[in-house]
Amino acid sequence: MSNPELITLGIGIAVSMIYAWRTGLGSGGLVSAGLLALSWRAPMRIFFCFAVAFILCPVLNWLVRRYGLHGRTRIGWAMLLALALRLLAGFLIRPVPWIGWVVPALLAADMQRQGMLETVSSILSVTCLTALLAQLVFQLGSVVQ
Repeated sequence: MSNPELITLGIGIAVSMIYAWRTGLGSGGLVSAGLLALSWRAPMRIFFCFAVAFILCPVLNWLVRRYGLHGRTRIGWAMLLALALRLLAGFLIRPVPWIGWVVPALLAADMQRQGMLETVSSILSVTCLTALLAQLVFQLGSVVQ
């Protein structure tokens, strides 16, 4: 990763933490907003990321109700399910046009915990703010130099 990517990820983490602190809502994990902001020019990747999260959410919800999963175990199952779906999709779709398996898993875990609408509105808000702040930082950096 180059410095602009690392800066964008750092801004995304900071914005996600402040957003969660101020609103009490999760935005799909601390790294999700930065990774989505880095992919804003690849809308199919973002679409598939959300599609996977929407597929995983009811499955994860069933597992939580059936087996009483919570905390790290719930997130671990979300990660395993997303990884399995990613591997399966890799056999069916070439190339797989999504961001990976961590972001969809974190989104699904937050969707299951706090609701789909809350999570989607949170991640979209935090991602847009991350992208705008990153652009502002880069513009200011080029003016200073």
